[in-house]
Amino acid sequence: MSTINDIRYEGVLPTKPRGDCPRLGIVGCGRNMWDDLARFYKFDVQCDIMTVNLSGLFFPKPSEAGGCIHRFMVAMDGGNVQFIKGLRQIKYHEPIVNYVSISVEKPADYVVDFPDVYPIAWTAVYGALLARVMDYRRIVLIGCPHDNSGHFYDPPWVRTPTFNSCEVHREAWTVNERYWKGTLRSMSGKTREWLGEPTREWLLEEE
Repeated sequence: MSTINDIRYEGVLPTKPRGDCPRLGIVGCGRNMWDDLARFYKFDVQCDIMTVNLSGLFFPKPSEAGGCIHRFMVAMDGGNVQFIKGLRQIKYHEPIVNYVSISVEKPADYVVDFPDVYPIAWTAVYGALLARVMDYRRIVLIGCPHDNSGHFYDPPWVRTPTFNSCEVHREAWTVNERYWKGTLRSMSGKTREWLGEPTREWLLEEE
């Protein structure tokens, strides 16, 4: 068991690329993911990117990613994240990739668990914990509204009613606030209400 930024974890962390970059965007699967991403690009800051679940398949190629570099793919299911990673390599014809998969179980490239943290509830929460133990100091949730609006890949009439009705989803962010206090904000939705919204000035404070 190791501890970084007061978070105990088990496993081996991936090497943090661009060690001088303090910023990480966590891209989720919310309905507004593309709108959030377009607004985030307007900040015009260099940023590493961690994709959550199926967003990893659709996140743009480097030439279309607004200066953001895809570094990590995460899912709580290790087989799921490896499958999505393989699909992405086929989709973009990538013989060599610069991103790695992370999960709480194999066959992900890296296995990292946080046995003391409860509740985690969502992969984006897991991603935020990973970001802190990798010492990112400005972390932004993109397309992680955690409300009932559905996913970016859903038809317009589909909703996700469990988000607003289950208290554990709010607690995953508010009870665990001590782990990322001052370092984590969100572009939209319920998480923006709970965590606050990023600004370009805030993003650049750690330069």
